[in-house]
Amino acid sequence: MRICIVAYVVPQHGIGGMQDHTRDLARGLVRAGHEVEIVTSAHPEGEREERVDGARYLFIDAPRNGNDPAWLRASYSEFVRLHTEDPFDVIHSESISAVEHVRRGVQAVNQDACSHQVQP
Repeated sequence: MRICIVAYVVPQHGIGGMQDHTRDLARGLVRAGHEVEIVTSAHPEGEREERVDGARYLFIDAPRNGNDPAWLRASYSEFVRLHTEDPFDVIHSESISAVEHVRRGVQAVNQDACSHQVQP
């Protein structure tokens, strides 16, 4: 399957639970034979793309804040661009990272969608 993970922070941004979960999920999916692309916020050193453990990380010009309108617009636009070029089978949102996708009508890609968020 072709899988898109949307996460406003990843290990390249620093240490944290979302970062670890995104890395581990991507690594496991690649090991299981899936193609994984991760849409995330700007790289701290300005990189635009990296391959790590077989997953493709795409760094977009957007802040590391899942509620920031700039992140919401840019992450959705990047998803649409990638999905138009080669459709995804699954979209996975880390926390609220893909909330704009839902607002704009992306309910699921081939009916598979999931999101993880810790509730206080």
